[in-house]
Amino acid sequence: MKAIIASPFLWPPTELTYAMADQLETILSGYGWEVVRLSGPQNVNDIFAYVVANEPDALLICYMGHAGPDVLLGEDYFDVEGGIINVPTAGEAKTHILVALPACLSAQQLGPAAVQAGAAAYVGSQADMNAAFPEAEHDYMSDWFDYTLTFYKSLVSALNSGSSVQDAVAKAVTDYQNRCTYYMDYYTSNLDTWPNADFYLVATKQNRDYVVSLFS
Repeated sequence: MKAIIASPFLWPPTELTYAMADQLETILSGYGWEVVRLSGPQNVNDIFAYVVANEPDALLICYMGHAGPDVLLGEDYFDVEGGIINVPTAGEAKTHILVALPACLSAQQLGPAAVQAGAAAYVGSQADMNAAFPEAEHDYMSDWFDYTLTFYKSLVSALNSGSSVQDAVAKAVTDYQNRCTYYMDYYTSNLDTWPNADFYLVATKQNRDYVVSLFS
């Protein structure tokens, strides 16, 4: 199987999501998937559209970076050129599973437009998503990477096992949410001793609760 990973780099905190995409590329390769990587400045609409059109067998498109309700921004942070994909161009994702995780807000408008235009599935958040950082008392960034990549591991494992797109996506979302809950419980147990645990408890809850899956 084949996946496209779109990983912009230019605007903080996409340096972190770029590093997460590096790990995702390794994970997908380990599951036997071929990976086409759009790195940094390649994340503009013309290049994205060209690659997607010329990789019709890429079942999965993974996006990690900045987004808005109607757009995955890529390197077009100020939305001058319509990002890499937006509501009017949502048909570019036709037949693919398009996952915007982590990315803010895109399930509000882009997700419904993508599945209406024929995407096999869309996974994204209806709210802002929170990055995480290493703090003096604990490496919250490592936790964020772990629960986000749990989604992708679950998804590709289920697809490799022959699950339908809808079943594989549903399982991956559940596994992702359960992993978020694991870390929320962990932070709750350390509220008295970790100065930043309260913030990351709320941040992880928001990252968990607003991720949705949509199907055509």
